[in-house]
Amino acid sequence: IDVIHPGARYIVVAVSIVQIIFFAETVVVMMATKLPLKLKELIIVFFERTFFGIIFAALFARLLGFM
Repeated sequence: IDVIHPGARYIVVAVSIVQIIFFAETVVVMMATKLPLKLKELIIVFFERTFFGIIFAALFARLLGFM
């Protein structure tokens, strides 16, 4: 594990946590509102969250001095 750069480890963990939290939140909102969402729309939202999660995690890693 020492071979992996600390910045890369931070980004992977941060994006994973963001995905878990937002996935759980999305399921609760969908069940509560009963919105007619299609699988295609959910997949697009998943990739958008992943994209923005990577960007923000990289920015915070840079600000915290990991990179």
